Parts: sequence; structure tokens; C-alpha cells
Amino acid sequence: WAADVYQGAPTPVTAYLSVASKGAGLVLMFHLFYRILGRSLGDLTTLLAVLAATTMTVGNLAAVTQKNIKRLMAFSAVSQAGYLIMGFIGRGGENVPAMIFYMVIYVVTNLAVFSAIIIHSNETGSELVTDYRGLSRSNPLLALAMMIALFGLAGIPPLAGFVGKFFLFNIASKAGLHWLVAVAAVNATVSLYYYLRIVRQMYIEPAAEGSGKLKVTPVLGVTLTATTLASVVLGIVPFFYEVIHAGTSKWIESLLSS
Repeated sequence: WAADVYQGAPTPVTAYLSVASKGAGLVLMFHLFYRILGRSLGDLTTLLAVLAATTMTVGNLAAVTQKNIKRLMAFSAVSQAGYLIMGFIGRGGENVPAMIFYMVIYVVTNLAVFSAIIIHSNETGSELVTDYRGLSRSNPLLALAMMIALFGLAGIPPLAGFVGKFFLFNIASKAGLHWLVAVAAVNATVSLYYYLRIVRQMYIEPAAEGSGKLKVTPVLGVTLTATTLASVVLGIVPFFYEVIHAGTSKWIESLLSS
């Protein structure tokens, strides 16, 4: 249902749904897995691993064939949920901080991408990937910000997405699920393919006839700048992860004890 909702909703609503629903869902899963299942969570390791692998694979394979950029981002969001599920594997103290850290990264990078999509669709009225061709020549800063955000979602170092995926992959590795790490790595490579499709349109393909500079409102300009910078800074400053780790440890302990 996600692709139809993403495509049918106004783009600002799509941007809200893409991050708000994921954040709310993650909090719900924390309560479900840690408060209700508690210490029996370890018995579900294999099931969770299969669910994570299936989710990221189906999401990425579906995204590869999409021509509408909002539908592409919908299936991208499905694949990102698959990476998040890896965080529930095992019982290490770094699981919850890793998931929250990845969610923060996903929120800022996704909002950066959708800010660029809103700017483009407001002016052109188009949502096709091919309509982004030549954007780097008419709007170089907009194209650069969108490329950084897309590479962040793909997990290209030294952007924040790479660091977030590293923490989640490390959780699966410590649980002995090396096959899941391999599947996740292959999926990260597949996701790079469809993100590069957008980058190719912006930087390699010739601009469409009559295309010009897009108008950027102050609100969208500030949002795009702030989220793009955050997607870079979060990848090079591990301090944020330590803050999240310190802030969530007692909370998870209270959930387990209750």
C-alpha cells in the first residue's frame, strides 16, 4: 500500500508519512518486543533475521523498476525498515541506540530528499525520475543536496547512512548471522543502483528544453540545508551515538523489568 499512498498524497504529506509513521512504528515495536516479549526475544532471532532479509530485498527489488520518484522512495522506505529490523536481533546493549541512531539518520536524509522533490514538483508539476535530467546545470546546489541525501540513504561513506548501517550490520554479525550481513550488503548495493538512476538524470543527462532555475522558498531552503548538513555531520561525529546510547539504556532496562 505504501507506494500508492506516497504517490497519491501531496508531496509534503508524503514526506510527513515517510518519517512520522516509521518513528511511531519503531516506538511501538520497542514496547512490543521489550515490554511484552521481554527476555524471550532471543527465541525469535531466526524469524526476525528472515523478516529483515525479506523486507529489505522485496523493497529494493520493487524500487528498481519504479519510474515515479515518490513510488521509488516508498519502496526505498520499505527496504530501510528491513535494515531497522536487524536491530532487534540479539540482546546486546547497543541494539536500541543503533536503531534510534539509524532512525534519526533516516529522518534527516529522507526529509532532505523530499524537500528537493517538493521544490521540483512545485515548479514543474512532475514526479517522474526522468524529469530530473539536467538539474545540476540549472540548479546545482539543489542537485548537490539531493545527491548527498540519496547517497546517505544508500550508505556511502563518510555520510551518516554508512555509519548507521555499520552499527546495524555489527549487531547481526555479533549474533552470528553472517549470512544476513551478506544479504544486507548486497541490498545496499542494489539500492545504490536506483539512487544512482536519479543522480544520473541530474548530472549526466541533458537538461529538458525550457528548463530553468527553480524557485526555492525560505522554509524549504532552510529545511533542505539543515537536513543535508545533518546527514553529513551525523556520519563524522560519533558523539551523537554516545548521547543516544546513554539516554536510552535506562529506558530499555525499565521496559524489560516491567
